Amino acid sequence: MKRQLINLVLLIILSSCKHPDADSLSNKNSNPVIEKSLSVISPEDIQLAASDSVLYKPPKIPTVLEANEEENALPMDRKDGVTYVWIEVNGIPLKFIFDTGASSIFISPAEAVILVKQGTLEESDIIGVEKYQDATGGISEGTVINLKEVKMGNKILRNIKASVSDNIQSPLLLGQSALEQFGSIEIDNKNDRLILR
Repeated sequence: MKRQLINLVLLIILSSCKHPDADSLSNKNSNPVIEKSLSVISPEDIQLAASDSVLYKPPKIPTVLEANEEENALPMDRKDGVTYVWIEVNGIPLKFIFDTGASSIFISPAEAVILVKQGTLEESDIIGVEKYQDATGGISEGTVINLKEVKMGNKILRNIKASVSDNIQSPLLLGQSALEQFGSIEIDNKNDRLILR
């Protein structure tokens, strides 16, 4: 498990990622860990990267839309035929593609590094490795992790399975490992909201 966490963090550190909120994550100071080649990174470097003093500044997210206390509705953003919703993963707000065809929550290494840096993704959260088929029909490999808390509107889901893709450019997908926790899901196209019951 420790080796998997180290490999995950190495992948994250060495990848040139572009998170949607990368400007708030950029560090003006040079990071010596990133500048080293893969062959010379040590476990101490991993600890240094994970404890880097650069703090993630979460974006301001839309508040939950509530018609009444019983209703749990998330605002939907639509762009180029894709539907996005904001959810909180281990206390970190992230913008996901609403994808009923995805088997799990998928995050990229860019988001995984945010969770590691904030101390909300730990060695004990790594479950293993799995292969999955992507939308193009290709087979990819990802690290399976446990998300301690996924907040969707006014409901908090605990211990939800997710996958960290091996592709740094992978989008964030909100899939069935979270959606199946609800009795029903309604898409309100007129008001651009996702109602979860």
